[in-house]
Amino acid sequence: MSKSPRIFWIVFVVATCVLVTPLFMVEIPPVADYPNHLARLYVLAHGASDPVLSRMYAPHWDIIPNLGIDLLVPWTLSFIPLHVAGRIMLAATLLLPVLGTIAYSRALFGGGSFWPLGSFIVAYNIVFLFGFHNLLLSYGAALLSSALHYKYMKRGILTSDSIGALCAIVVFFIHIAGLALLFILIFSHKIFHVIRFWPDGKHAGREAVLQGCGFGIIALGPFGLYLASPLADAVGRNFWIGGPAKLIFLLGPVLNYYPKLDLVTAALMIAVFILCIMSGRTTVSPPVSTSVAALFIAYPYLPFATMTATYVDVRVPIALGFLVFCIFIPRNLPKPIIVAVSLILLSLFVLRTVVVARVWYDHRQDLADLRRTIEPIEAGSRVLVVSVKGPGAELFMPEGDPDLQPGAPRSRFLSIIGIPTYEHMAALVLIERHAFWPLLFAYDNKQPLRVLSPYRELSFPTGGRLPNYEGLALDDIPATDLEQFPYVANWRSRFDYVLVLNAGLAGDLRSFLTDRLVFLEQTGFTALFRIRK
Repeated sequence: MSKSPRIFWIVFVVATCVLVTPLFMVEIPPVADYPNHLARLYVLAHGASDPVLSRMYAPHWDIIPNLGIDLLVPWTLSFIPLHVAGRIMLAATLLLPVLGTIAYSRALFGGGSFWPLGSFIVAYNIVFLFGFHNLLLSYGAALLSSALHYKYMKRGILTSDSIGALCAIVVFFIHIAGLALLFILIFSHKIFHVIRFWPDGKHAGREAVLQGCGFGIIALGPFGLYLASPLADAVGRNFWIGGPAKLIFLLGPVLNYYPKLDLVTAALMIAVFILCIMSGRTTVSPPVSTSVAALFIAYPYLPFATMTATYVDVRVPIALGFLVFCIFIPRNLPKPIIVAVSLILLSLFVLRTVVVARVWYDHRQDLADLRRTIEPIEAGSRVLVVSVKGPGAELFMPEGDPDLQPGAPRSRFLSIIGIPTYEHMAALVLIERHAFWPLLFAYDNKQPLRVLSPYRELSFPTGGRLPNYEGLALDDIPATDLEQFPYVANWRSRFDYVLVLNAGLAGDLRSFLTDRLVFLEQTGFTALFRIRK
């Protein structure tokens, strides 16, 4: 091995060690959907043999384009503790897109450049902190597959497209968004392969037919699987968000906890890209540039929600965040520019990772509060989870302004958008107390798990936000709120406990609804009541 590759992989290993350091700060990181996914993986692994959980849930395997972690993690829980396996999964979610970026860049431009290592900076992005693990795994798999397909294009269409067809099926089962990314990249490469033969129309036409048939072979398997999946029959309305929100989510690759740091990161990265391009010493990939341009143009027109999926458009900027390190690589830059770019990217990566580690370390208190509070809950109980919303929130509406909650730890809200990260932490009542909780992800066309009756009537298997605790004081809950939180109807007869999150914002809750609730415990983060029947 030459000196340069050795140094490259040494830097990669060191950066990987830095990247996963926050995973050692707390047993359950404040990644929004993570506890919910962890609970489902726990049920898939142990539910059938558990006398309580087996009455609540049953496996429901089907052709679902969202099975990444469900296929990879449950079988490991027979020999790895749950929370260790969960953090290994998080490490894979962080690293696979980075590995895919490096592999794709090296396939396009050859080795020797440290440029794709810059993708470490966008690993802790807003989608990771949402807990969209399958999505990020699929992006990593799509980039790796694109690298493999491109590498073998030079050996003939049969070999490359056979590999592409196999990879497409694998990516389909991880997550369908990664499949879309893979199709876009392969299609772009095929277009530019045909363009190479222009203006020889006859030769170009023959190549267009061959490449089109090859792409059809790649797409055939996933298309057939999609038609056979329950997702093909899914219905739901489309919903678009406004322009300001679109602009904010365009910063998704660098959003995590501190808005000022995130904006500075975005500005410095843009400055680095401009500096490299203006130097005139870059090698550009036309297919990747075309793919990035197509995604960027499509982004404003994509819906926020469609069928059973939400944050649909937000996924595009995350893909762009990794692809920008594959558009070009700098070549023979002047030494002052190399030093400046290296220092900027290195400083951003280390600083942002330290910030995540600090925020996650502070999350330990909320986790300890929750575990202490739920100790009285018996196995088989049904737990209604509500939240104390900040000023500006309505009775049953999910939004509250985190800036008006100065005492709340940073770990409870995401940068700029203020979305709470703590609302799925209640999944611990299922994992540690074997109690029923309505919001476990168990939707038939998205997860391989089904809620059994009579618990199914209380279930809201797409997850969702938490109702405001003050709504429990209403004798007649508005129909619009019941549509969003249907399980709250007749809550006194349907549940055994009420668990309140973000409880410290409400002050002392000992006197809250004493005619309906028996106060049991309150900490700085949580409160627990037994329901009077």
